[in-house]
Amino acid sequence: MELLGSVLGLGFLAGIRLYATVLLLGLVVRFHLIALPAKFSELNVLANTWILAIAAAACAVEFVADKIPWVDSLWDSIHTFLRPIGGFLLGVMALAHADPVTQTIVALLCGGIAFTGHSSKAATRFLVNHSPEPFTNIGLSLAGDLFLPAGLWMTFHYPVVVLGALALFVILFAWFAPRIFRSIRVEFLAITSLLAKYLITPRKAGPAEYIRCSAGRGVRGLVNSVGRLTRDADALVFTTRRMFRKRTHRIPFDQTEGIRFYRGLLMDTLTVIVNDYEQIFDIFKVHPSLQPDWLRNLTKSRAKAPDGSPAISTL
Repeated sequence: MELLGSVLGLGFLAGIRLYATVLLLGLVVRFHLIALPAKFSELNVLANTWILAIAAAACAVEFVADKIPWVDSLWDSIHTFLRPIGGFLLGVMALAHADPVTQTIVALLCGGIAFTGHSSKAATRFLVNHSPEPFTNIGLSLAGDLFLPAGLWMTFHYPVVVLGALALFVILFAWFAPRIFRSIRVEFLAITSLLAKYLITPRKAGPAEYIRCSAGRGVRGLVNSVGRLTRDADALVFTTRRMFRKRTHRIPFDQTEGIRFYRGLLMDTLTVIVNDYEQIFDIFKVHPSLQPDWLRNLTKSRAKAPDGSPAISTL
């Protein structure tokens, strides 16, 4: 149980901060800050100078990227596969002394717990990035930086406690998994749409009839659902599929007080004000020629309100 708690603890930390985990663990081994059990002797390779140098460089880049809104989501999306693989490899190294069957099973669990940690972190940061102020984002990033050394110390001194905490975390993750995976899907689509905007020449002539987007805060029951936003004679219409059935969300013009459009790094944000209540749609990047006419006309206005926020426009 202690061995399993330590190995899975390393996997979870790798899912949160892969490079920082490798760097900190290598420094711990090199300077004998924590007496590692003899069973983890294979982890001594992390004290190699080259490994420490590369991990330190990558950790420095991650430290900065993790503090910048939307850049952190882009960074997390790139590492969706790297962090679980890193957790898997740490599990293989930590159990080099074990028989192949045990080593394989625990290493797979290690990679799995790394994926759950990464997914939860990525979904949380993606949600926080919708906040107009950057302080929550920076605060969460700093909390993650401080959590890492404390987590590493707990992993080797109280592995059974760590194992119990991870079991509770996995149960909570299973409960929130649908929301988390929807958030990760939105991130992937945002990145692919951004790349397609600059790398792929559109074949279609003329504007599209709809814009692809994700429902955000205020769209009750459909948050992080990916669908199409169109405009008909008397309403904005968002159409998506949720739980294998078609869902339609209408915003009548006679209830709409105004609309704000904000150009973001990864996605654009369309905020519709309905009876003093904001309904937000995160719009995937597309080539300007593929935008609907009503949206293209809206994006041409770059005026701002006196407080610096995007000005309110009408549809």
